[in-house]
Amino acid sequence: MKRKVLLHIIATNKYDRYIQGVIESARNNFLKDEEVTFVVYTDSDWFLSTHNTDVICLQIGHEPWPGPTLKRFHYFSLALGLINSSDFSFYIDVDSLFVRNITAQNLGIIDEFTGMIGTLHPGFYGKNGTPERRASSLAYISEETENSYFCGGFFGGSSESFAKAVIKLRDNIDSDLSRGIVAIWHDESHLNRYLLDNPPKSVLGLGFACPEERRFKDPHFMEPFIIFLDKEDQIKIEKGQDVH
Repeated sequence: MKRKVLLHIIATNKYDRYIQGVIESARNNFLKDEEVTFVVYTDSDWFLSTHNTDVICLQIGHEPWPGPTLKRFHYFSLALGLINSSDFSFYIDVDSLFVRNITAQNLGIIDEFTGMIGTLHPGFYGKNGTPERRASSLAYISEETENSYFCGGFFGGSSESFAKAVIKLRDNIDSDLSRGIVAIWHDESHLNRYLLDNPPKSVLGLGFACPEERRFKDPHFMEPFIIFLDKEDQIKIEKGQDVH
């Protein structure tokens, strides 16, 4: 029997231009042997009005930076009913593409898998990265702590574990905000603290987080599964500049 998988995508403002591309790439390359449904959180009128049997749209408003990333787990909490009725949940940055076939085995989903799945950050492979160092934040990781550093662009897990993470991280971010604190790398900082306390059962390598500008230029990224599109485009889009 096919397992029910949710792939969560957030796209507001001009990031809606990426929605169709990442969905089509996932249809072609992501867990094709399972029943994948795309949960899209967006303010895009044109996408909200489309009808696809494998897409569920949830309307959210656009917030100024860093709201769209900091509130990521708040958005996921809108879909807790869907998450709890599925087997697995994943998140992917909208400005990404699945470029090679990904199977359950590639993700480490074997037997009766429970737990989280984290992806090592391509900028800090084998290093502690840049976690939040202020003890006042609930994302805090001390300099003495040995930790892997995970990226926020692609992660997931069994839906039970994913739902627990969503609730905990949403509440931790709210607690920080109530005290005027925004973690250094927003939701990614909180995710890293959570995965330190709740080590992922499956850790994915750099092929699941390939920056487009490093593709074919670095031996770690010669045959990636996922590429993150050029960050320069993101900067231009955030400033309201058309890059196409």
